[in-house]
Amino acid sequence: APQESSAERTRLDARRAEAFGRLDRVLAPTRFLRERLLEGGLAAERVELMACGIEAADLAALDAPRARPPGHRERRELRFGYVGGISKHKGVHVLIEAFAALRAPARLALFGDGTDAPYAARVRAEAAAAGAAWHGRFGARDLTRVLAAIDVLVVPSIWPENAPFVIREAQAARRPVIASRIGALPERACATA
Repeated sequence: APQESSAERTRLDARRAEAFGRLDRVLAPTRFLRERLLEGGLAAERVELMACGIEAADLAALDAPRARPPGHRERRELRFGYVGGISKHKGVHVLIEAFAALRAPARLALFGDGTDAPYAARVRAEAAAAGAAWHGRFGARDLTRVLAAIDVLVVPSIWPENAPFVIREAQAARRPVIASRIGALPERACATA
């Protein structure tokens, strides 16, 4: 079996190299993806770094989250939010676990849905136990309303994401982003919209 796997890997590598050879230019939205493409055999002169565009007018019109006035003693609840697919690799369970351990006045709102029904049910139950609000599926037209309901976006992925649009959308809405240190997430979370 190991020899068959090796032969199959060699065949797939040759197929990829042949396909890459036919490309004049490849656009990569992050340095992370550009580096992976170069590792995969694309010539550096064929890979151009170019972020994907987003529609940001409505998002930019949102007011920035309110900060507590200096010297104000009452602690305002910080509103954390997750916006996206409810899948294992998105790490929503990690976020809920961290939120449950938080000892500061805060709220967590979860916006999204997924096709892995057992995982979604597990996450929904964990969210309820932790006191997080489950809002479920929303439409593209609702994104401005969703981002207006949070102060900080959390992207807790446990796999190497490339360029989630939600990070750029949150930044356009002046919402800071807390993201896992994996894949292109640090690159995107630290960039400006």
